Amino acid sequence: MKKRLISLLLAFSMMLTFLPAGAVSAFAEENIDSSKGTLIPNNFTGSVYTIAEDNTTYQMRGDYNFPIEITAKGVTINIVGNITYGFDSYHDESWGFSYLIGVKSTGGVTINNYANYNVTTSKSDYGFVATWGNGTAAGSAIINGGRYTTLNQEPFWNSQGEMTLTNVTAECQNDLAVTNRAGTMIIDGGSYKSINSTAIYNNRGGEMTIKGKPEVVAQNGVALCSASGVVTVEGGSFSGGNGSYSDTYWTSAESAVCNWKNSKMTITGGTFTGTDPADAIVNNGEMHIANATVDAKNGSALKNQYLSGGKYSASTEIISGTFKDSAKGIDLQSGSVVLKNAEFSGNRADIYLNTGKQITIEETFNHNATVACADPGDGRQLTTATTGEYPKNLNLTSANEDYLVGYKKTADGKEYRCLSKKVGVTINGLKGEIKAEDPAEFTVTLTHENSTGTGILTFGDKNSEIEYKDKNGEYKPMPEGGLPIDLGDVKEPYAFHITPKNAGEQTLTAAVVRDAVKLGTAEEGFTVTGRVHTAVTIEGLENAVIKEGESKDFTVKVTPNDDAKLGEAFIDFGDKNSEIEYLDDNGAYQPMPEGGLPIDLSDVKEQYAFRIAPKETGKQTLTAAVKKGENELAKDEKDFVGSEMPILTLKDGVITSVTVPGKNGADPEDITEIVKKNANEDGSFHVPEGATVSVAFDKDAFADSGLKFGHWDITGLDDPNAYQDKESFAFEMPAKAVTLKAMTQDASIEDDEPDIVGPIVIGTTVVVGGAVLGYQAYSLGAEFAGKLMALPYFPSNRSALAMMLWEDAGKPMPESELLYPDVGQEERDMDLQHAARWAMENELIPDLNDEGTAPEEMKFYPDNAVSKIDVLNAWQKAQELKQNA
Repeated sequence: MKKRLISLLLAFSMMLTFLPAGAVSAFAEENIDSSKGTLIPNNFTGSVYTIAEDNTTYQMRGDYNFPIEITAKGVTINIVGNITYGFDSYHDESWGFSYLIGVKSTGGVTINNYANYNVTTSKSDYGFVATWGNGTAAGSAIINGGRYTTLNQEPFWNSQGEMTLTNVTAECQNDLAVTNRAGTMIIDGGSYKSINSTAIYNNRGGEMTIKGKPEVVAQNGVALCSASGVVTVEGGSFSGGNGSYSDTYWTSAESAVCNWKNSKMTITGGTFTGTDPADAIVNNGEMHIANATVDAKNGSALKNQYLSGGKYSASTEIISGTFKDSAKGIDLQSGSVVLKNAEFSGNRADIYLNTGKQITIEETFNHNATVACADPGDGRQLTTATTGEYPKNLNLTSANEDYLVGYKKTADGKEYRCLSKKVGVTINGLKGEIKAEDPAEFTVTLTHENSTGTGILTFGDKNSEIEYKDKNGEYKPMPEGGLPIDLGDVKEPYAFHITPKNAGEQTLTAAVVRDAVKLGTAEEGFTVTGRVHTAVTIEGLENAVIKEGESKDFTVKVTPNDDAKLGEAFIDFGDKNSEIEYLDDNGAYQPMPEGGLPIDLSDVKEQYAFRIAPKETGKQTLTAAVKKGENELAKDEKDFVGSEMPILTLKDGVITSVTVPGKNGADPEDITEIVKKNANEDGSFHVPEGATVSVAFDKDAFADSGLKFGHWDITGLDDPNAYQDKESFAFEMPAKAVTLKAMTQDASIEDDEPDIVGPIVIGTTVVVGGAVLGYQAYSLGAEFAGKLMALPYFPSNRSALAMMLWEDAGKPMPESELLYPDVGQEERDMDLQHAARWAMENELIPDLNDEGTAPEEMKFYPDNAVSKIDVLNAWQKAQELKQNA
């Protein structure tokens, strides 16, 4: 058998080795192929080579010293070699510059340069393709692939025409790489570069779409500039704006991207980098940004400002994106910015506001940002005022020294964030050690030069322990919210005294609050000695798992400390008193008194013993409190889990007995009747883990049916084969759900009759225990095949088959989380849900649903019978799946 396998593998290897030569492709310069069209001759002697016939195909390579004019539609030009071009005395459309290929308003061409041949010019002021339109008709050009290099003229010019550049590489030394003037242009992938000018330029109301993630670079200029029109950027990388170049004729911006005048630019992805020290994006028109990554090392990631040529809207909407590693993330010089959401990192200031400018930040913003102003001052407004309470929750911090970001609410209900001047706070004279419940004096000095308004001096949760000295020299309780302070009126130190309530190491924190921000804080540590209150500890319950119907012992330790003299108190468990019993002096458990268990703090036990029988399942918290009247002296909390008993589902069978081990070595306890009386509505039973359960086939139910016991379909037991053929058996209940289904057969079948379904064909190759049966139509009895293939047992329906395959595979989780509607939805049914979904996803069991059934409506048909051939085929597929994992 092994020799046969090796022979098969060798034959397969030889088949791969002798593949036809045409299956391997290689790059080579194309030869002239007449099927690629008529070759435009290099030795044409006329002034202009004109293509006027529609739907014609040409090819080009070599040197051209004459221009080509296209007036026809449907023209195709295949570039089959490198091209160099240049000629004299030809100026297209009276513009004073020339192009090798000019597409008139009546023309249309597709230029294919898939092999990426080099197309270069021998003249300084020549470009490759220009398309023209006249307002009523538009010439069109589609350029696929190729590398195009020019000196002083852009390789691609579109004037009122239509142009598409796909995976094109274009570079110009001293001018633009691409211009779209009042036309429609699509740039799909590729690379565009200008050494000393702008790389891509859109103007005169042109419409441009950039997609396919092109790389756009301007070493000494702007990578992408739009002076008017509509530009959509779906992705790509854009870098440029070097400070050594400033094209003031086109724009005064030094940036990677410039949106100028009345241009509208929408960015939905891409990376934008301003070459140090330039900005990354400058907007003077209308701009929308989403999913962009923007950075400018010593410039602004986004600068919103008016540029030369007039004041336009300069409005920017930031929907999402990342602004990072820049001097300024968002630089609002003029116009307006609406920030819906964005992430900031590594910026010296995430948001910079020019004098008097405010940014609009919407409720959707859920990140943090630093804000700096050109004109910081106490109360300086940072965000536009808006209704609603969300501005208070914006995570903003000040990048201006000595200022914090505060919050204000106007008289008409509008809210905004503002700068708030810091206030110096100092605590003086607080003793390091204070006796509990004895007052101690201290003072607070405030430094608040150039601050305005009213602040609140507060000591937080210690306000209730503090009194302040009023103007009449009397000590009065601190107002609940703190003491109002006029920050514009410097006074002598403010006097207080504190009467601590609790012993131990403590910290007094003084804070001045205004505009919903702490303008200044000071801390002073001290120790409170003297009174130590009661302590209480729950022991023996932490993270315990208590099974349903059972109880758990635990203890409560009470340490009265200085509360011993208080005498009578109570241990109280609140709403769980009804679930708890206490151990009395006679060693018997008694129900908890409704108000709690009385104890004497002057004579406490070492520990108080209790037990709890939870009424609910799931994670719970037990709180033990020691109370004196309504005053809570101490409390402790411990978490535990109430665990539900596993479920036994029995079909066409009966429970004959259920026993649980006796306590302390006693005889087993019979709980059969308890289990049966508490059966669930669906006929299943709650059975304690570890119980011994005896079951039998329900003969009475089939007395006159002509059927008798066949075997059990078993899920949930580790060794189903041990019980499958027994009409009655006993097992130990595991921690998980168990399902037992008695399967019947014709009563006329003898028990010792061979269970052979006849010869079967098992594929072309069957893997059995590592051996290979490698010839066609190998047939053998199903039972014998099952033994050879290490099949655990023969399931009779789809649910049992799914469970067998799933458990053998190690119980992997399916990809989908959808549940089958015809399989149980309870927790105990989840194993079958997972098994069924996994088997269907891996095509181990046929899909019986109609084509087009929605995923959430698909059924599993768990009770449908499966043949032994179905089982063997499914088992074989499952084993192959394991081997290939």
